[in-house]
Amino acid sequence: MPVSVHMFPGQGDFPVQALYRAAARDGALRRALRAVYEEIDASVADAAATIDDATVDDAAPVSGTPVSGTPASDTSAPAPGPPPAALLLGEHPPGGRELAEGSVGLQQLAHYGAAVAWQRVLAERYGPPDALLAVSFGELAALTAAGAWTVGTGARAAYGLARVLARTPGGLTLIGCGERRAAALAVRAGGGRVTVGCVNSPGECVLGGPVDRLAAVERLAAEQGVTAVRLRLPFTSHHPELDRQRRQFEAILRGGPAIGEPAVPVYSAVAGRRYTPTDDLAARAADCLVRPAHLPRVLALLAAHGHTDYREAGPGRALSRNAAACLRGTGARVHAPPPGRPLAPPLDEPPDRPLASPSGQSPAPPSGQPPAPYPTTRRPPQREGP
Repeated sequence: MPVSVHMFPGQGDFPVQALYRAAARDGALRRALRAVYEEIDASVADAAATIDDATVDDAAPVSGTPVSGTPASDTSAPAPGPPPAALLLGEHPPGGRELAEGSVGLQQLAHYGAAVAWQRVLAERYGPPDALLAVSFGELAALTAAGAWTVGTGARAAYGLARVLARTPGGLTLIGCGERRAAALAVRAGGGRVTVGCVNSPGECVLGGPVDRLAAVERLAAEQGVTAVRLRLPFTSHHPELDRQRRQFEAILRGGPAIGEPAVPVYSAVAGRRYTPTDDLAARAADCLVRPAHLPRVLALLAAHGHTDYREAGPGRALSRNAAACLRGTGARVHAPPPGRPLAPPLDEPPDRPLASPSGQSPAPPSGQPPAPYPTTRRPPQREGP
């Protein structure tokens, strides 16, 4: 019998146009999105009023120069933006760039709400998961799906994190090589300021640091034939210089409702393990700002614990692709809808095909269906949207 995992991706992969296309074709997803975004709407004004500039102050690193050579934008007392439900489910929803340039928190709230709604539909169609996998920003939606807090409390956390990140300059670069080589490139060209923030698969990592230092690493990578793509995220994360921001985000979490014990096991790519009842989840969630996320390590643990089936809670495919690369040869199956299809077929339709079969090989697509658009792990894809 399959032992299922729902996976919650980080901010590097939120293709908002794919979300809109899926919602247009899938009534259950539309209804779930509306319900979740309306719950978020009800919490945003309160979050904006209770998270003040005394908590989110000038977020320069503890020591040394800022993570970027330019100051972060002024985000003092930001006015709440338009209600996410009306904006995202309206006649003319914003694209990825518009989300990134919108009011503080809009992109994070859109991503968080989409993950929560998507997971609800997965649970309805395939049954509740046996475990949840949280990757970076995905921690917030995973805690919601696990029943540790409400949709509104998770939205407050997403908005608070956005306030912190708005004053956290720097950048993130997706690089098509393994952890050891990525670290070597960072050491050689990063001036001691670039670190490996995420290990996505045996052949893909994310580097974080000052934008000028990242540019130097990217040039060196190009000289060596390694693909490097700057993510459209105007901040860095998973960086040891962000301890002050980490403390700010933890204070925001402690200022809201208490985080309860998850009713479903949550595995964290940052903690590298399953959370236990003794974990301080506010501290662990805040750790995402300073500690790396290591997807291969936590997936190996999930596989060792007997989990066999994996589905991504969101419109992106990067996490599924990376999970398939990490789990190849283990007998696990990573599922994704066929290209051009909505979220997932209802139970009375043909099931989605796995990205990795028990033999460890990616199965051939059904007759007449194009293959899934996954590049090799040596050539990381450009993410759509911020």
